[in-house]
Amino acid sequence: MTASFMARKKHRPGFTQSEPEFLISYLDRHEDWVVIICLVGGGQENNRGEAGISAWLDAVRQSFPDWHVHVSPYLTDTEYAAGHALSHLSGVTSVSKDPDLHLAVSMRSFRAENVSAFVKAVLD
Repeated sequence: MTASFMARKKHRPGFTQSEPEFLISYLDRHEDWVVIICLVGGGQENNRGEAGISAWLDAVRQSFPDWHVHVSPYLTDTEYAAGHALSHLSGVTSVSKDPDLHLAVSMRSFRAENVSAFVKAVLD
């Protein structure tokens, strides 16, 4: 989708970077430091053109190994499809796992916390 956008709107045919790689490269130009916050929902990669959190982790591994990554340890759950990307990231860059980074309840159902647990149980 990023390549299509760049060709149509920016007149840059042949664009090869993924959206995460392009955005990180832009922010990587800062001389001091920068923070990128990705709010990730399970199944997000099923949307048209969405690669999910694994695309962000792959971009860091391939092009920005000096970045420090802080993630929820629950990204290894099946609905995030990030376990493979996380395992490849370890040993390449600094990865910290913190359970406080996990958004346990969907914002769409914050009044019904058990709905998130039920949906996860069904999917598992």
